Amino acid sequence: MFVKHNIMYGWQFSQGRYSSFELATPEFDHFGQCETTPAWQCEIQDVAGLSSSTSDLQQYADLDQFAQARTPNWIVDITEDNLMRNLAHNEIRIGNELRADTTTDHFCRYRWDGRIFLLNDGGSHHFAATRYIAGKLNRKVYLNGKLKTYSINPDSVKALCNRFDIVVIDNSAEEKNQFHRAMEAFSATYSWRKLPPPYENSRAIFLPKNETRSRTVAANLKTAGAYDLAALLQAIVEQQT
Repeated sequence: MFVKHNIMYGWQFSQGRYSSFELATPEFDHFGQCETTPAWQCEIQDVAGLSSSTSDLQQYADLDQFAQARTPNWIVDITEDNLMRNLAHNEIRIGNELRADTTTDHFCRYRWDGRIFLLNDGGSHHFAATRYIAGKLNRKVYLNGKLKTYSINPDSVKALCNRFDIVVIDNSAEEKNQFHRAMEAFSATYSWRKLPPPYENSRAIFLPKNETRSRTVAANLKTAGAYDLAALLQAIVEQQT
């Protein structure tokens, strides 16, 4: 079944009973934005992370720690020759002084974060080793490729936050059923949306500000310590600027 990305599902008291409904939410039509810079250059130390590896990248605080843990034999020799050997490896596909930019590998960043990531299709270990050796040698290695810059549309956030209080609850069957029963007992309207990875075990609850009961629920949830997603989105937008 095809699900429109701008449709939310929810519950409301209507015609004497608590029933489900669909809610068109045009604020989601252009919520995420992407700007592409075809020819972009950075220095290898500017790259803070990689998108994929045969090793678990989440175990390491940064790429230097990753290189030390996963490629100790490749970084013993801190020389220009060893730097070039690692940089020339055929799985390092991003454009550099030894390789033209003829790959789908590219860079990305998120405006609220600012760090640069390499979306790689392989070569994570050789890339990390190259970066580590270059840092120890104080050697500049320039990389060339496409940059995708992602951001959140400030107008979408403003419109959503004007329309809803937005909080987060656990997406477990027990918690969402308990929440639903409480909302039904109070005859309060709400909509929901599952959050993207890595927060897929949570869901966002949208409480319309134009309904008194929903506003009361929102105030009580925030007082009880529920996570205020609307406040986070507003903070992200401020960071982007």
